[in-house]
Amino acid sequence: MQKIDRLKIRQSLKIIDLAGRKYQPRIGVFWSGGADSMVLLHLVKRAQDDKISLPVLYIDTKSESATTNQFIEKIKRDWQLPLLRVSDKPTRRQYRKAKSKSEKRQLIQMMKIRSIKRAIKKYRLKALMTGIRWQEDEAYESEVYFSPRKNHVRIHPLLHFTKEEIMSYLEENAVPYLEENSLQMRYPQKQGLLQRLLKRKKSLPKVKAHKGKVSRKMRSLGYF
Repeated sequence: MQKIDRLKIRQSLKIIDLAGRKYQPRIGVFWSGGADSMVLLHLVKRAQDDKISLPVLYIDTKSESATTNQFIEKIKRDWQLPLLRVSDKPTRRQYRKAKSKSEKRQLIQMMKIRSIKRAIKKYRLKALMTGIRWQEDEAYESEVYFSPRKNHVRIHPLLHFTKEEIMSYLEENAVPYLEENSLQMRYPQKQGLLQRLLKRKKSLPKVKAHKGKVSRKMRSLGYF
């Protein structure tokens, strides 16, 4: 497993700290329970002296598995999260009537886009933190840490992480997460000190992005 450069962790913590000082209390953290979002949430927890005070926004599509719902509630309770569930009822009604898988996938994406916009307006947020990464998708290759949008700023503290480094961080810090696709809950065991000591680097190299499912059109509509 690829070890994570401590400089990358410090960079992420610095971004989170700057964002908090500039936008708090009008800043939220988007969270799904997946690997990337759990790393982001754990870093926010570290940056705030082990207690998360920022509102944590979870997009509730009402199509989640029982495992996902149990995990979300467990982390909310164990980490004492100020969790806000956001959704879009009109799109949810359309989803229930949809018959094809492709139509349901499109409606899920639209529900997320509309839920984001609804949350920004409802909670009068000026900034949102997300866990996207440069390597994750070609659509994110030109993204920056502080990304101005129409009526808010997107903040991306994990841009410089690779997928391997995300998994390494979860294992080193024993952070639980929902495994992608199988939706199994994972609870990594914390590693020893020697395994966590890493060699520092002077710069943060930009990593090559994968071809993914996030289109630039979706992003222009308000997707992550």
